Amino acid sequence: PEILTLETLCPTDWTAINDRCFRYVADVKTWAAAEKHCLYLGANLASVHSQEDNHHLQALIFTATRKSNKAWIGDLDLTLTFTTVVSGW
Repeated sequence: PEILTLETLCPTDWTAINDRCFRYVADVKTWAAAEKHCLYLGANLASVHSQEDNHHLQALIFTATRKSNKAWIGDLDLTLTFTTVVSGW
């Protein structure tokens, strides 16, 4: 049987990781503002489903910033302010 692979196609400035698209947004925002921005982009804050996801997201942040920055993902403490990693598409 022929094995077909589906390559995830992401919009410009987005990165494909494990069949999902991610984008690092360097704007400093609260969690709520970061999620609102993600919704505006048609996405949500990134969610980590595995250690592999975690590794790839850390690499995405490092590539974008050249350092290990803090970034919002899914459901975190709403009082802090970080930059945003968006997941969607």
